[in-house]
Amino acid sequence: MIDSTQKITAPTKDQKNAGNDAGAISNDSHSQLYEFWQRYRRHQMAVFGTILFIILFLVALLGPFIVPEPVVDTATMFKLKNSPPSLAHPFGTNVNGLDVLGLVVYGARISLFLSVLAMLVACGVGTLVGIVSGYFGGWVDATLMRVADVFLSVPLIFVLLLASRFLVNPPPEGGTGSNGVQDASTRSLILLPLIIGLLTWPAVSRLVRSVTLSVKQQEFVTGARAMGAKNGRIMVQHILPNVINPVVVAGTLIVGQNIVLEAFLSYLGYGIQIPLRSWGTALAQSQNEFVNGNWWWAFFPGFFILLTVLAINFIGDGLRDALDPRNKR
Repeated sequence: MIDSTQKITAPTKDQKNAGNDAGAISNDSHSQLYEFWQRYRRHQMAVFGTILFIILFLVALLGPFIVPEPVVDTATMFKLKNSPPSLAHPFGTNVNGLDVLGLVVYGARISLFLSVLAMLVACGVGTLVGIVSGYFGGWVDATLMRVADVFLSVPLIFVLLLASRFLVNPPPEGGTGSNGVQDASTRSLILLPLIIGLLTWPAVSRLVRSVTLSVKQQEFVTGARAMGAKNGRIMVQHILPNVINPVVVAGTLIVGQNIVLEAFLSYLGYGIQIPLRSWGTALAQSQNEFVNGNWWWAFFPGFFILLTVLAINFIGDGLRDALDPRNKR
């Protein structure tokens, strides 16, 4: 039973503060993923790059199910040879009568696969070297960083050309044949991303080392070491999660770099080998026809390389801003 003599009083100052704290907790209850998306979406070019890259990825993934694979047909080769863009062939045809649209679609798979795989190799090796170097310091740090300096001091393009020439596409022994061509294409798909990745890891290792040097001084690492945690466990459970963000940003930008490197090597004949097709091989085959006025054969593969690199760079800029703790508001 309610006593009629009781008075309704206004909330005290402490009660107001408690209510304000509850509201603050409620406002801060958004997940980190949601907060990341809110910061990322403010970067309009990053959102545009993401949409563009998704479209390009879907072209590489689903395009071969829609566009027929370019195959030389002697019956129609001379009829379709060097045809300009039309409704039947939106990107035109090349000197062999192959649809350039098909070359672009099928080349997207190889170019994106190779670039992503090379990025994973570079980030994997660079992260491992950077964490070990920064965590242990001393002679371990000095040795690993001098190795990284050696890789950084060597001209990347020159070494890539030499490695691709003698490992991916070595001089034939005893003549050439169909087996030799098939072996060269398989080697190019497997060895080329490994070579690119193993030559581009030093930049990632230096980035990870600098973050590790800062993180290992934090109290939670000191506490874990005082509780008897092994070095391996500290590096995996405490340091690795703190270096993921910069590695993700660096890896995104490396993919764009790798697409250009693959196109450059394939253009010179030292990259992906026929019968495999990439954007670089399409450019390589078009170099003799471009001067004859057949611009479409080189334009469309180059245009898609440009779009992909721009999209990836926009995504990298957005990730850098969204993952920067100073931008958390």
